[in-house]
Amino acid sequence: MAKSATTNCDTSDVTILPMVMQVEMAERVLSSDMTSLVTAMKLALKYSKTLLDAEYRREMLQASHVIAVDSKNLLDTVDMARRLQLYRAAQTDAGCDTDDTAAAALN
Repeated sequence: MAKSATTNCDTSDVTILPMVMQVEMAERVLSSDMTSLVTAMKLALKYSKTLLDAEYRREMLQASHVIAVDSKNLLDTVDMARRLQLYRAAQTDAGCDTDDTAAAALN
């Protein structure tokens, strides 16, 4: 199958491996912040009958907001990796060569 002149096969600026690393980093950040939320919840429960109740509830709310932002970041990162994988598959179907690093990262 011959490549058409209009097919753009330049994928040198698109790599999969950094995306995999970005997903892993986003997972680590989310996991770490979830641990912070659990700690904040334990403190909120411990001091729920004291004058510090409102302060610890506020900290718990802040931790939950951070988790919401981290979750959105993870979702966006996974979505970008998925789109990149679909792009690479379309390039392969179009007869373009992809580098071995990207192929290995998909497996």
